[in-house]
Amino acid sequence: MSDQLHGGIVPGSTDISLPILLRSTSDSTEVTGKVAADVTASYWRQGGSRTNISASDLTTITDAHAAGGWKEVDATNMPGVYRFDIPDAAVATGADWVVITIKVAGAFTVNHFLPLQSLTSIADAILQRSAANVEDVAGDHTLAAVIFGILESSISGTTWTIKKSDGSTTFLTKTVTKDAAAEPITGVS
Repeated sequence: MSDQLHGGIVPGSTDISLPILLRSTSDSTEVTGKVAADVTASYWRQGGSRTNISASDLTTITDAHAAGGWKEVDATNMPGVYRFDIPDAAVATGADWVVITIKVAGAFTVNHFLPLQSLTSIADAILQRSAANVEDVAGDHTLAAVIFGILESSISGTTWTIKKSDGSTTFLTKTVTKDAAAEPITGVS
C-alpha cells in the first residue's frame, strides 16, 4: 500500500485506510471511545452523488482492511485518532477526486478531500510531458530538460553539450570544471 498515496490517491487503489481525528464541538478536545455504531460515513465522487459507507468495528488496529472498518488507535497515547477503511469503489478510476465525510455526534464533522491522481498524470506534470518535445519546455532548468540533457549529452574539454530530441541540434551548452586531483566533474555553470 505504500505506493498508493502520492499527494493524493492513485485511482483504482485498494485497501486504503485513513487516519481520522475527532475533536469535540464543545471544547475542541480529542474525542475518545467512539465505535462504529457512533459513525455516519459517506463518500462523494466527482460527477456522482453521496454514497453511504456502513461502518463496522475492527477487532484490532492491525486488522486486514474492511470497507467501513473503524477502530480507535490508542485512547491514551493518541487520543481522538481513529482508523477508517474506505471502500475501494470510492477511489475507482473515472473521477478526479473524492470526498470522505465522517460524522460523530458531539464531534466536528471530518471531511477528507482526496485527489485521485494517476502515476502517469503525476509524472506528466513533473516532467512537463505535455510539451510537444523537451526543447519546447520553457527554460533550461526544468526536470525534463535536465533528464533529456543527461541522456543526450557529451563533454569535450570543459564544454558540456546537450542535444535536442533530434540528437544532432544543440539545445544548450554548459561549462564544466574538473578537480585537478580527480577526474569526476565537480561543477557545472
